[in-house]
Amino acid sequence: MTTREPDHNRFADRAPADAPAARVGATVTAEPEVEHRIKRAKTSAAAATALAIGSAAFVLTLLVLFFPVALILGVIGLLLGIVGFRATKKPGVTGKGVALAAILLGLVSIVLGAAVGLGDRPRSPPAR
Repeated sequence: MTTREPDHNRFADRAPADAPAARVGATVTAEPEVEHRIKRAKTSAAAATALAIGSAAFVLTLLVLFFPVALILGVIGLLLGIVGFRATKKPGVTGKGVALAAILLGLVSIVLGAAVGLGDRPRSPPAR
């Protein structure tokens, strides 16, 4: 069984139905086809990295044992999220929601990590 390419030029010698009546013997020329290239928008790399680091910081914060690492990752995720959020103002760069999620995860990780760290301090005996 063989496949056949469709013949798109079967009616190339006919004038379009909605075209005005042409003189006999006149040739019909189509306008040159203009190729439009659409530039795809790209997600900010800083925003995507910030989301990954912020998510890791949040998970490590929930695993209370790793809160010092979570604090550091939370700060890095927060800073990268801010950089990514600012980068989305450039034309052709998307990821505003990704950067915002990273900022929120970084902030929550910092707050929870600090709460765990401050709550884990040894208490001094009361003064007499």
